Amino acid sequence: MSKKKFPKLKKNDLIEVEWVDIETSGEWKTDKDASTAKCPTCKTCGYFINKTNGVLRISHSIGVPEPDDKELPDRDLTVIPYSVVRNIKVMTWPQDTHHDLAIHRVFRILQHYSPLSNE
Repeated sequence: MSKKKFPKLKKNDLIEVEWVDIETSGEWKTDKDASTAKCPTCKTCGYFINKTNGVLRISHSIGVPEPDDKELPDRDLTVIPYSVVRNIKVMTWPQDTHHDLAIHRVFRILQHYSPLSNE
């Protein structure tokens, strides 16, 4: 089996991970539908933490440290088994525009997969 080739990542790189999830259903399916069911492909965006022991760790939110903090801020955590990862894309910050544009791109990606309500 060939080894997956993904970009070299640094801590807190903003990345988009494409991965394969498990499909399960409690509803009744015909034999044909059950025999042809596929696993869904998902995308998750976040800040790269590390890749060790067969898993990829990312966080979606990182606390903002106070100026006198001596420790790294807390963060949330998502752990994805590396065996289900199909692709990793580093989200680049535009060189000639404000960094908010890159953040807007991430939100646009997330809205595509889970539209925000207008409430």
